[in-house]
Amino acid sequence: MTAVRTVALEFLRNGPPHNQLLSALTNYLAVLGDHKATTINVPYEGHAEFLQQIQELSYPRGQIPRQRLDALDVAATRIARLLENIDGFSAELRASATTQDTLLHLKFIISANELALLPFELAKIPPGALPTAGPDWLAMIPSPRVCITRQIRSVTGDHVQWPGKPRVLFAWAAPELAVPEQAHTLALLDALRPWVSSGDTKQLGEFAHAAKDLMTILPRATLKDIREACSKQSYTHVHILAHGYASSETLGSPVGIGLHSTSQRNRLEVVLGKDFVDCLGKSHPVVVTVSACDSGMVRSVVHETGVSFAHDLHRAGIPVVIASQFPLTKQGSVELVSLLYKGLLWAEDPRDILHKLRARLFLNHSHHHDWASLIAYTALPANLESQLVDARYRLAKAAIDAALNQADKEIERASRAQKMRSLRNAIPGWSRRIEAATSHMPLERKYGYETEGHGLLGSAQKRIAEALFAVCRIAKGSEKNRFLDQSIHALENSLEYYERAFKENIRETLDTVRIKRSVHWVLCQHLSLRAVLGKPIEAELWGMARITAEIDRQVPKETDDNAHGAISVWAHGTLWELYLLVLAYKDKTFPVDHAVARARARDHIKHIGKLGTFDDGFPIHSTRRQIVRYLEWWCHEAFSSRFENKRERDWNEQGGIKELAGELVKLLPEK
Repeated sequence: MTAVRTVALEFLRNGPPHNQLLSALTNYLAVLGDHKATTINVPYEGHAEFLQQIQELSYPRGQIPRQRLDALDVAATRIARLLENIDGFSAELRASATTQDTLLHLKFIISANELALLPFELAKIPPGALPTAGPDWLAMIPSPRVCITRQIRSVTGDHVQWPGKPRVLFAWAAPELAVPEQAHTLALLDALRPWVSSGDTKQLGEFAHAAKDLMTILPRATLKDIREACSKQSYTHVHILAHGYASSETLGSPVGIGLHSTSQRNRLEVVLGKDFVDCLGKSHPVVVTVSACDSGMVRSVVHETGVSFAHDLHRAGIPVVIASQFPLTKQGSVELVSLLYKGLLWAEDPRDILHKLRARLFLNHSHHHDWASLIAYTALPANLESQLVDARYRLAKAAIDAALNQADKEIERASRAQKMRSLRNAIPGWSRRIEAATSHMPLERKYGYETEGHGLLGSAQKRIAEALFAVCRIAKGSEKNRFLDQSIHALENSLEYYERAFKENIRETLDTVRIKRSVHWVLCQHLSLRAVLGKPIEAELWGMARITAEIDRQVPKETDDNAHGAISVWAHGTLWELYLLVLAYKDKTFPVDHAVARARARDHIKHIGKLGTFDDGFPIHSTRRQIVRYLEWWCHEAFSSRFENKRERDWNEQGGIKELAGELVKLLPEK
């Protein structure tokens, strides 16, 4: 994860946020981090001069590119002059430049409406602040890498919870002018692809339907459509594609977005930020992106309603609002939504994403200034890094499940139809999906997920091995052995992950708080796969798994009922399997004999049947699936024949593993 150094620069003045024009005579107090406060003035004689200059950045009719570039250069130089006069600004840049691989988050805290007009994002480097060998735009320098965001003083990130499961609302509107709605739809669906089980669906309509639990699309949207959608469902991310329009019916003519009229859908209705926030209701999205020209532009600062659409959304408490302060090209808007959502939905740091996005727009659209148009309001929680890691763990787990579910469906379809060729073609696709999903799992020890993270990767490899064995069962000739070899190889990989998981859990550490640490689960799976692969298991490790599971089974009753049930049922899930494994080895190998092991395995399965009804009965489903693996996979003749000289006992003999597994699966409640 990118290391981020945040430096806050706050501008203050007396009076209400509105009713003040830009003027060189107005004194502002600039406070940068721990540096002393500086009295500054804006580098414009008056408001009219600023408006005249900034108009050149809105692609006026008849403008030639040279005029626009000149205007961009003048505006950037003036903002640099303002920043140069702030005590400590150049020093902070130099300090950040000495720290490698660190992103400098330059946070402008703005409450005065007129200062929201200033295009801080296109600033040049203040004179003498840094040696430059490339672009002299502050947001484009290679060292330090700089991310510029804005924040309203009254908005904090104290209550922000970063989502670990995405739910996107996409609303587009084109009552007068066309918008690239299909390109935006494709970009959003592509970003959501890791969590869609049928992720390789080619047809747009089919894929949109497959992703309906993750994204709602509102075509030719009205304010009423958005309000109704948000009343039925809470969304983590909202993306709006429309054009920006000045509201002539409102004092100050603020810029809103052009939606379709509720009364006459073919007519334009200009919606302001404050009205849009109201229609979100209880949805409380963490991120709202607005792909509409001038959605970040402030038109009037005299009236309280004259703030920009983006400013209004952020002022209402939305933690992250991304918009444009000048016109945005269509191609730029597509790149914006693609890069943004591929990062945001994977819980990457939004500041790092914004920096990369600005750099991409600068590189690909140098003849425009989309990179400077990008504007972001952010109010992020103090524990953002830990929240992002937690979200990424849950997202990676969900993506792995989606990829494996896709593999299961394809194998089932092909098995019924005996279509070996279609399976052969599908395997590389879902293998890449699983590999991509597992690459996002936070495994670094400092994050505290090394036990569960490696355990889930072990589980993923086991599911891959299961899928490959299912292919092996319908394959013929040399292919049968090839897929069996691949299945066994995946089990070896799984065993390695589980071993790493339990060792990471018990290894001494001074600086890590382990967040997820079900040691008996990963240790039991490690022992199970050693038995499956005909390897010896140590009685001491078997005992460690049993003791830790027994501790969890007896979790104190004062624990929350749901948490108590979850912890207890998964402990029983470990214990039945540990006692089943006793039958894989000679009697007296473990502290219990075979007869006692059989009885205890049955008892623990019965407890799962009683406790496992939460979470739609998933514990029962998961337990049944594991038992069936013994019955239909690890005891299957094609598989077990490979290990007949390695296993201490024949798993298919009377009183063995297969017989007990058959009894256990019958003790579980029906689906």
